[in-house]
Amino acid sequence: MSGPPTVSVKLDDGTGTYPYDITAYVEMNDGISITRGRTDQFDNIQPSTLKITLNNNDGRFTQGSSTYNTRINQMVQVKYTTNSVTTTRFTGYVQEWPVEWPNGMDKQAVTQMVAVDRQAKMQRYKFRHYVVESWRAAFPGVAIHALDEDDSSRTIDAATDSSGNNLPSLEVFETGVGGAIDWQGADGTIVGPKIAQFQGGGDILTGDCSAQTIVLDGGYVGVTLLLRTEAVNGEVCRIRNPGNGLELQLFLSSGGHLLSVLIVGGVQVGSLIGVANVADGKPHAVAFGVRTASTGNTSLILAVDGSTDNTTSFSGTGGTGQTFTEMWVGGGQHAIGYVGHGYSTNTSTHSSAIDAATGDSLSARLAKYSLWYTGSSSTFFNMDASVNLALDVFGGMGPMIDTTGLPVWDAVINSVTAEGGLVFFDGTGAARVQGRYHRSAETSPDLTLTAYELGTAAKVSADNQHIINVANMTRTMGGTIQVSNATSIARHDQWPTDRTLEVDTDNQLQDAGNWLCSAFGEPSNRIMDVDIDVLTLTASQQASIMALELGDRLQITNMPSQAGASTYDLIVEGWTETLKMTEWKFSANTTDWDLESTWILGNATYGSLGTTTRLHY
Repeated sequence: MSGPPTVSVKLDDGTGTYPYDITAYVEMNDGISITRGRTDQFDNIQPSTLKITLNNNDGRFTQGSSTYNTRINQMVQVKYTTNSVTTTRFTGYVQEWPVEWPNGMDKQAVTQMVAVDRQAKMQRYKFRHYVVESWRAAFPGVAIHALDEDDSSRTIDAATDSSGNNLPSLEVFETGVGGAIDWQGADGTIVGPKIAQFQGGGDILTGDCSAQTIVLDGGYVGVTLLLRTEAVNGEVCRIRNPGNGLELQLFLSSGGHLLSVLIVGGVQVGSLIGVANVADGKPHAVAFGVRTASTGNTSLILAVDGSTDNTTSFSGTGGTGQTFTEMWVGGGQHAIGYVGHGYSTNTSTHSSAIDAATGDSLSARLAKYSLWYTGSSSTFFNMDASVNLALDVFGGMGPMIDTTGLPVWDAVINSVTAEGGLVFFDGTGAARVQGRYHRSAETSPDLTLTAYELGTAAKVSADNQHIINVANMTRTMGGTIQVSNATSIARHDQWPTDRTLEVDTDNQLQDAGNWLCSAFGEPSNRIMDVDIDVLTLTASQQASIMALELGDRLQITNMPSQAGASTYDLIVEGWTETLKMTEWKFSANTTDWDLESTWILGNATYGSLGTTTRLHY
């Protein structure tokens, strides 16, 4: 027996340095309780929670106290040290500072602080449509007009700004001879909402251009939009200043190529013809822009579907310092949606939203979510370096689902689930992403205990709760297939599951269904609650308990004969830890590691052809 750990509990002041040490105020008779993870491999990861009872006799933990600037969402961090090893057990945000008087109003006051990790915050923050999020990240001051207004509820012919910047709407300026704009006449299935069909002959929307100015040696001033057309000519869009004759125009030219024209002082000074044929009836993300440089040149750029289509430079810096004040959309017979205008250092970035929605690697998609959520292009997701991320190696992800109103965490889960992996926040507050092969790569236990070191709550269970023998698999914006395990159905009747995955091909969908029905077609023995009295362990074992993370391998040996096996290899899915004055308990939710044990190419033990060749999805 090694005794309890040394405890450190600190509050932050907003600097991330945690200068306020409040350990001395922790009421260890009530203790510290931390939870993390989920009940099993089919459950959702829940936000980690921390509960600590604090002595509040002098009111320092009352909301608004100046001692520690006590407030909701103040960050708190808990560390344990055992065997000379310090482990951060929890980092998160205080949600409650309730003041209580357990022995009467004039006696001792306590505060039971409740905190949650960053996952809870990510569940509250909701994305706009992923096209809008992508373009807002590229052009922070942009106006974005979705052009997907609902005809049935329309009271004015206008397209509102959906960027969140509260910029003016685009309103109908002119109705062409082909008829009024059909606001939902073009099916935009690649991006979810429908987009507006311009009938040609002069259908035009116009509105304020939020005063975008051409700055010498600055970034591109330009426009991005979603375009679908089969017409080989006709105006698409322009930004202009009628007061001084400044215009940047976009047309469909011969052969379905884009044509961008710059006019300064009413005189055309440059033009650029695109390479791609966009008149193929498919949605294309298009960006066009202009910049001037102190070298004495002006540049025009066209980008299509995330890649530069064509550029040109010509002498002169005409337009420098001048401001676009109006936008015009339409004029030709095209379907147009998600029109945005603004300023960016890279116009092609602004057009990448549609193309990159299909074929992303998992790391690329999580980097996008990080950018949209934090405003930083550096992802805060830590990819597991010990395993291959299968979708990064063997193929891309499918298109995103419509992220409108989708919590950030749900979007992350959708993508990581397609990988077949796991994402969670560890004790330090870092987001960790494990690939589908992480568990197979756990070729040796992270901690081994004997059955004699388990508490009385531990029990072996075998039931039908985890059987899957019919899998109805749906691909995002794709078809649905059904996979089944006939042998399992004959033995246990049907146990179906419905899954939707952001994968790029039906083969990936089929593989995922086959994996589920193969791995979980039969019930398996598992220890549902690994209950451990940590105080009775050696210092080395205590340090190993502190190092256990979700997805780690835990082995229990010397099981009783009635358990069905002498050794149980388990995967940690979640845990609850309680530390009090005379108690230190660790209770882990586990699942069967053997179900995750699959063939690993090149591994001497788990890559033996003909013996360990069960493949993971």
